[in-house]
Amino acid sequence: MKKFNLKRIAKDALLLALLVVCAWISFPFMASVVTLQVFGVILVILLAESFDSIIIIFVYCLMGTCGLPVFSGGSSGFASITYGFIVGFLVASIIIYVYKILFNRKREEKLIDTIIKCIIFEVVIYIFGLSWYTVLSDTHNFFLWLYVFLPYLGIDALKCWIAIMIYRRLIQIFKKQEEENMIDKEKEQE
Repeated sequence: MKKFNLKRIAKDALLLALLVVCAWISFPFMASVVTLQVFGVILVILLAESFDSIIIIFVYCLMGTCGLPVFSGGSSGFASITYGFIVGFLVASIIIYVYKILFNRKREEKLIDTIIKCIIFEVVIYIFGLSWYTVLSDTHNFFLWLYVFLPYLGIDALKCWIAIMIYRRLIQIFKKQEEENMIDKEKEQE
């Protein structure tokens, strides 16, 4: 693992703040609301350095579990019927970290890699979220809840696609900035 430096810590703190803000942004949808929490989590996973995404999401989960109002709607703790999605965020970040180690070590990330990460993310959070929902609800039927959540799955897929587009654009900007910094350093050395 690389040494932590001030720039990296500041980036991680900004990503954590982004995640908290995204969790509180909501829009009415059907009989419920849709938040940008999934968008924030996937953006953190894509933008943070590999292991940092796990730390950021763990801190986020810990903050909400301890009672800080960082989850969507201010819900907190294991008693919340949607807490399984929060657990899914953490598990998905760990699985995606392993995926990055196994398949992305020596090559630049391609669009297909990013899409695969988002698919892994969606599958994991819905398995954990719906399982938790099924256990805590009166109707213990996983497939019924899957049917109920299908519209939300589509919306979350759209959020992931938007996060991918933003991520890819930011990566282009960061690369251009790095190239300009390298050119400036070469000029200074001459």
